[in-house]
Parts: sequence; C-alpha cells; structure tokens
Amino acid sequence: MSSAPNRYRPLLPLAPSSTQSQREGELVAQQPTIRTRQVTAVACEPCRKKKAKCDGLRPACDRCVHNGIRCCYSTGIGESRTVALKKQNAELKDELSQLKELLNLLRTRPLDDAAEILNRIRIINDPIAVLQSVRQAEILLPNPLATRSQSPRVQKIDTEAMNSSSIRVPARPWTTLAGDGIISELVTNFFQNDHGYLVPFIHRGSFIRDMKNQSIGESLYCSPTLLNAMCALKCLTSQRVKTLGFLTGQNMAERFLDEAKKQLEIEGCRESIPTLNALCLMYLTSALLGRDRAGVMYRYAAYEMLKRLNLEKRFTKLDPSDPEVAEMRLILSKTLWGLFCFESRMSYFYSEPSLVRPPSVPNLFDERIELYENLGEPPTALRIFTPGVFKANCALSELFYAIMTFNTMNPVIDNKGASSAKRAELYTTLTELQNSWKPILQMGDGFTAQICYLGNHISEAAFSIMQILPPDYHFPGHTRSIKELCIDYCESDSKLIEQFMKSLTPDPLLGRALFVSLSILAPYLDEPKVKILFVRNSFMLRACLPITPMVKVLLKGVQATAWSLRKSIPVDARQYFQDLDEAGATDLPVSFSLPHSNEIRALLSGEGEDGDSGLGVHLSTLVSRWSTLSVDQS
Repeated sequence: MSSAPNRYRPLLPLAPSSTQSQREGELVAQQPTIRTRQVTAVACEPCRKKKAKCDGLRPACDRCVHNGIRCCYSTGIGESRTVALKKQNAELKDELSQLKELLNLLRTRPLDDAAEILNRIRIINDPIAVLQSVRQAEILLPNPLATRSQSPRVQKIDTEAMNSSSIRVPARPWTTLAGDGIISELVTNFFQNDHGYLVPFIHRGSFIRDMKNQSIGESLYCSPTLLNAMCALKCLTSQRVKTLGFLTGQNMAERFLDEAKKQLEIEGCRESIPTLNALCLMYLTSALLGRDRAGVMYRYAAYEMLKRLNLEKRFTKLDPSDPEVAEMRLILSKTLWGLFCFESRMSYFYSEPSLVRPPSVPNLFDERIELYENLGEPPTALRIFTPGVFKANCALSELFYAIMTFNTMNPVIDNKGASSAKRAELYTTLTELQNSWKPILQMGDGFTAQICYLGNHISEAAFSIMQILPPDYHFPGHTRSIKELCIDYCESDSKLIEQFMKSLTPDPLLGRALFVSLSILAPYLDEPKVKILFVRNSFMLRACLPITPMVKVLLKGVQATAWSLRKSIPVDARQYFQDLDEAGATDLPVSFSLPHSNEIRALLSGEGEDGDSGLGVHLSTLVSRWSTLSVDQS
C-alpha cells in the first residue's frame, strides 16, 4: 500500500516577535561587563605599605602623584621583589662577613695595630673602608709593626732619634709607620728648618699640643694626613730614617707619602686647616721625588680648598679684644700669610704669578712668641732660628707677587722704555728691602737655614726683574750692569749655600737655587771668574743628588742650557754631569721652567715651540730637545 503524498508544508520555528527581540537585547545589555585585572609585578613602597593598588609606573605611580606622596621602589627596573630580596640578603651576608673579619682583626692584632684600626673607625662612618685600608697595608708591607718591633737595631735607632729630638711627640694614633723616636726627630727637623721659611703656614704650638693629646676626633690642627705628609717631606734629608729604610727594606719617604694619600681618602678630603696644609706638603714632596706633574694636582686642590674655607672672612668675625680667640686669630693669620709665602716660591718654579693673592688680614705672627713658648720641650728646643725672617718673607713675597704679575703683562721690552722704568722702580724697592734686612743677612746671631733661604729668595726676585733686560743695561743711578749684578747675586747664593752645606744637613730645595744660579751663569762661561763659580755650584748641585732624584733633571737642564747657548761646560765641572741616566730624558717628570733666556726661547721657537707663550721655558722641553740632538750628533 503506497503512502499518500504529504500535502502539507513542513513546520518552521515560530519567528520571534519584535517585542520579544527587544526584551532579550535589554537583558543582555543589563548584564555586567567582566573586566580583566592588570597585574603589577612590583608595587612601590608607599602603595605596598598601604596595601593599595599600584600601577607600577616609574619613576612615580599615579596614586603617589595624585596624593602628593614621594614614590620609591625597593627593586630595580625589570627586577622582581623576590630577586631583589635575594640580592639584598647576599649583600647583608657579605657585609656581616667583613664586619666579622674587622672584629677578628681587633681581637688578634697587636695592641698598636688594634689601636690604629680603632682610631680609624672612630674618625669615619664606614668600617668597611677601614678594613679595605688595612688589607691594602698588608699587601704593601706584610705585618710591618711586627718586623720593626722584633729588630733590636731598629729599636736602637728609634731610641737614638728620641734622645736627639728637641720636640718629643707620640707617633700613635697619627701613624704606625715608625716609632715615637723617629717621628719626634722628623717633626723636630721640620720645625727647625722648613717651617722657618719655606713652609711657614703651620702653627707649631697648636699642632704639637693636639699631637700630644692623641685624640684624632678632638684635634683641630693635627691630623694623620698632615703628620704623614710632614714626615714624607723630612724623610728626604734624614740619614737616620734612610738607615731605618735600609734595615726594613722600605723607602720611608714613599711609605709616608702613600700613607698620607690613604689617610686623605679615608678622611674624605674634608675641608680643614690640617688638610689644606697636608695637600701643600704632599705637592712639595711629589715634586722633590721627581713627580711634579702628578703632584701638582695637590697644589691646585689646596688652593681650591683655601677659597672654600674662606679663612679671611672667619678672621674678620673674630673680636680682636676677646682673649679667648687670640690664638685662633694668630693661627688664621699665620695660615693665610704662610700659604701666600709658600705659593710665592712655588709659582717662581713655573715662571708664573702666585695662585694665591696677598692676604687682606694683618700679619699677627710674632716669631719670639712661638720660638719660646713652653711646650714641655728641653730648654734648647728650636733655638736654631733667626727672628725677623718671617716678616721679611712676607714683605718679599708681596714684592715678588708684583714682579711676576708685571712680567706676565709685559713679557718683552717696549720701545717707549716704560717697561724698563717699571723694572728699575721694582729693583729700587728690592734694594731698599735688602738694605733693611742687613742685620739678618750679616749672620750676627749665627748662621741659620732661614738666612740662606732669604738670600736665595732675594736673588730670585732680582733675576725676575732683570730677566729680559740686555746684559749691558744699567739701572738709573747704578754703576754695575745687569750682567755684573746677576753674577753678584749668583756669587752671594753660592756663599750662602756653601755655608749651609758645611753647617747643616743638605736640603733638596738648595738644588733649585743652584740650578737657577748655574742657568744665569751659563751665558757668561767665557769669563774666568764665572767658570770658577760655575764649577763650585756644579759640585754642590751634584752633592744634592743623594737627597732627591730631581737633581738629575736639573743637571741635565744646565747641560741643555749651555748647549742651547753654544757654550762648553768647563773641564773641571764635566765630572759632575756624568752618569745622569739619559734613558729617561724623553719623559721628564718635572714641569719646572728655566730662567728667561732669549736664545733658548728662539731655539725652541724654531723647533715648533711658541716662543712668546710664557715667561719661562719648560725644563722638560729643553732637555728632551737636547737629548734628541745629542743622540743625532753622536
């Protein structure tokens, strides 16, 4: 039976009405939108403490900016908090390990070593830096104190040094490089010689008083940096210290200088009068060791610190009628005038005006007070001194400042004669001062180092005035020519230095005066009198060689000067110019200048140097040129 055909259409779903579709759309729209929360890897510290949401933006999140809160993060960029905590934990463990090592050093080291470590901890806030300095000291000289204390010969040297010292001071806590005897001898030598003229900026009474109190934290005028710098300078001339260095296998001058550098770093180069003084001594020692170019940074740093300390303003604020500030006014006055005098001599080495202007404060220093003040020393302490020298030094330094300033502005003689007239005026002032100092220079109270230094300073002032005048020129009212005057001053210097070397320990700075004298004499070597004087000065300059290696360079400079002037070194003087180690002539460490010479300047100008660029000729340039031509001609 066949099925009947489907006569009906298939049923379809009922189409929704417009009302129903509208209702369903409203229901969908009313459903809440599910937002995806952005996760911040690291929240800032303020948000983390408040447990607030933080967007993690750097350098400041939106919440901190909106609330005016200082925003900060304990982690680096891209660093998770877990990683940061691990890193911080490792750093704390390392710091704890180093502190334990430092504590162990205090427990196990000898008492002197432990006391020195503790004193260093007290003056700085970084015990880790103290530990690093101790480690460095061990690398440079393993257990130096134990080595010295175990040697009877070293102990004997220290005892002998103490017995011969006029000033007796403790070495600790200021330095551990030598015993009380050696330190006392070096301090005594400093105040007997250098302090009297060349470096008069340290007030002896306050320095020694603070040193004897042995309190680094309370000291105002003594510091480990200053004491070590002072000892480094005097090690150059102390035969007893050189013997100590031979026994211990050390160069004591280098050791003290290195210790001064480390102490300067530990103290953070803090601005103070002791640090200012130490920088000047460190410069001078570096120059005498033949490292002037490296040491000159201490010179510049000292004078920058002098500006920041503003000592003149501090001086003016002190009431002159108040006896409690009398010593402070004296110390500030002596520091300002002493540094000015020191820089006056140093600037002459470079043929330039002083970097320090003459102080505007009065010169209150009275040599008799400091000379005889009671510091608990033996009755004969520091009587090797000439009263009146410091006042003369200040007056001559002021004139020197005027001379060098004039020379800078007038490097050549003008056609109208104004330059010559001014030089004649300056020379008249110099001769008037020199005549007023005859009681000092005539050595009525006995010869002292200060007399020699003053005489050399007068000669340098005269040479600076006459440096570009023709040899046959005569100052108005003077019968002797410039050439004759220059030879007279050189002869005076020679007699003073000869007397110094006979009665006192040779000083490295005598070499500079002899070098200037020899350079002045070089153009006149054809004269018999000059030849004799040249030989004598060459002998004394060579005798200074064991004191400082700079003498080698100075001797080369004399040779180069004679060569540039086409003069022959006298036969009797040639022995003093042998074995000068020419290998180092291409990289000279000294940037001192030669006295002005038109012939030398013309020579260097022809070799590419600027003949009008300054007042002097760089010693290194001339010696290097001479060495090169000597090799070429050999």
